[in-house]
Amino acid sequence: MIEDKQVRSRERTDLFAKEKANRIRYPVIGQKSGGRRTVLGTVIGYLKPHRGRIACGITIKFTAAVLELVLPLLLAHVIDVLVPAEDMAGIWKTGFLVMVLAFAAAGCNI
Repeated sequence: MIEDKQVRSRERTDLFAKEKANRIRYPVIGQKSGGRRTVLGTVIGYLKPHRGRIACGITIKFTAAVLELVLPLLLAHVIDVLVPAEDMAGIWKTGFLVMVLAFAAAGCNI
């Protein structure tokens, strides 16, 4: 009985060792494998000539996200402060600013 358990344990260990040996090892990001570049290294190599356009696109999308987050804050200011004070000039100015920011955010998202 004990010998059976030991044999099974050895077989299981041998099986795990074979599986581990047969696994494909993918190179870590940035490491070269056998003189070849990694997949990420290849992709970055293709993107390097376009890094200016990529940076510009990321900046535009970040700006659009910030503009879209400012709109509810302005509307809350109108509702909480300007409407109770009955400040029509402030409401119109803030409304115009909201409109401009909405069009700017829409322009950045296109």
